[in-house]
Amino acid sequence: MFQQISFMQNWIATHILDCTSTLRKPFLLGEFGISSKHGVFKPENRKCFMETIYTMFYVSALGGSAMAGVMVWQLLPKGLENFNDGYEIVLSEDEPISQIILQHSLRLQELQDLTDIDNGVCPIKTKTQICPLKLKCCW
Repeated sequence: MFQQISFMQNWIATHILDCTSTLRKPFLLGEFGISSKHGVFKPENRKCFMETIYTMFYVSALGGSAMAGVMVWQLLPKGLENFNDGYEIVLSEDEPISQIILQHSLRLQELQDLTDIDNGVCPIKTKTQICPLKLKCCW
């Protein structure tokens, strides 16, 4: 699992850099996930993978890069089990993933409301005094 996350981090970072500096176009990460049909699947691995992706997006948003959005594959409402392909997430049945997506949405909303980024002030510490990502984000 570590190798898959490491590969994904490098892949995303490279594409963010290319889109930001060379292409000057937005980067949208679509249809990502971890399949439950792999023999070594564990829910905690999916949770770790999702946290990594959403954290990378948030950190990227803090820095004003080209990362424009992420779209998990696939969110299903309860009752559509016949569309399960191994990547399905039913939010009402997966509390950890629901919380990751909710927290990501709330952090983005908070970030949108802040205007201090261009002034070099860490927007996270401005509000909470503690960086939830444990990063040295005051630039």
